Amino acid sequence: MKKIISLLLVLVFMFSLTACGEKKEKNEGEIDLEYYANLGEMPECEYKLGADADEVHDALYDYAQNADSEELMFNEYEKDGVSGVEDGVFSYFYEDDKKSDGIAYIVSYNKAYNFDLGEVILNIKEKVGNLECSEEELNEENAFFLYGIPEGTALKYEFKENTIMFFFQENELFATAIYRNDFKTK
Repeated sequence: MKKIISLLLVLVFMFSLTACGEKKEKNEGEIDLEYYANLGEMPECEYKLGADADEVHDALYDYAQNADSEELMFNEYEKDGVSGVEDGVFSYFYEDDKKSDGIAYIVSYNKAYNFDLGEVILNIKEKVGNLECSEEELNEENAFFLYGIPEGTALKYEFKENTIMFFFQENELFATAIYRNDFKTK
């Protein structure tokens, strides 16, 4: 009887190890972009997609007015039905006719998804893992938030509801964005 119980325990143990070995990760990279895309956020950013546009505006304005630093900036943006506000590190945009939906596009001009400025395309692809992406030349649509469009490349990761883009000039990261897929710049 002890032999039968021992044999059953061994078989249960073997099957449990086999089941664990068959697990496959969707994304084998160091950074889980899909997770953050589903949340609509950048981990380094205080606000996320859907945040109330007026609250973001007022908070950034108040902070700029009360800060002791002259380096802190506060700019407002309005063009072709898109409005926003920026503090020099992040920019937040919404479509004027969908303001009630909140912030629809966030840009970081600093560290984002644990990538520092200056990171190269190949390093980002490697750290993100095997997620599908596309590369595009920078243009007025995908880099509408820039004052003048430099020559460069955008690395685009599209997910069900949101997209994450990395912007490069001379193969060095200079900005990162997350936005809702229904966001329109024109």
